[in-house]
Amino acid sequence: MIVDFFDNCERYYSVNSRFKTAFEYIKKTDFKKLGCGKYEIDGKNIYVNVEEYQTKTVSKPEYHKKYIDIQFLANGEELIGYCPIDSLVINEEYSEEKDIGFGLGVVDYIKMSKNQFMVLFPNDAHQPCMAYGKPQKVKKVVVKVRIDG
Repeated sequence: MIVDFFDNCERYYSVNSRFKTAFEYIKKTDFKKLGCGKYEIDGKNIYVNVEEYQTKTVSKPEYHKKYIDIQFLANGEELIGYCPIDSLVINEEYSEEKDIGFGLGVVDYIKMSKNQFMVLFPNDAHQPCMAYGKPQKVKKVVVKVRIDG
């Protein structure tokens, strides 16, 4: 897992061969004007999900195997829980088609605000969409980057 501010995103270009393309897309896109939906950047290698939702007080940790998440908030604040995938008790089988599985575990929360990003790798279970204080409306951008290999 990586948590940082967008001013520092170039530091992470070498982590994955697709990160430069993903971060450059984020930097040049005005997400205030972009509606919710799925947008392809590089076919199935890199795509973006833009979502608006009310943060929650309850959710469960999730994980992915095929894609790395680069998550950031275009508007609002939320908590994202994190724990190593090995510490999860899997209670909902992984879906190969949707690239998602769910489990139960103890997570540590990180407050995410505007201009921050979080990179979540396949070994990082995460619990997104959690309310910071009381539930609020947020606009989130999740860039899905296919793992190298």
